[in-house]
Amino acid sequence: MTKRVRLTPQARDDIIEGALYIAGDNPAAAERFLAAVERTFKTLAAAPHIGATRAFVNPQLQGVRMLPVSGFRNHLVFYRPAGTAVEIIRVLHAARDIKRLFEQL
Repeated sequence: MTKRVRLTPQARDDIIEGALYIAGDNPAAAERFLAAVERTFKTLAAAPHIGATRAFVNPQLQGVRMLPVSGFRNHLVFYRPAGTAVEIIRVLHAARDIKRLFEQL
């Protein structure tokens, strides 16, 4: 059963920010990034448990998983299967201070 994909406002902002950053050097790569994000979300909708589980101190983040964006492995999708949906929490570049960013949630 394919689940619905639900993005948090921060995840939407992350995707836009990532695409704009990539577009600064290569507009065509930014378009490929956006298409890859969509493909990754479709994969997660079909198989929401394929990503690696992540451990965070914040108990509200239990069950969060991570999967690289298809073809952009330094961009990571942080998500949680949630009933009939997959909640996309953040889409971050691996070079970011992920631990600190998640402590701020």
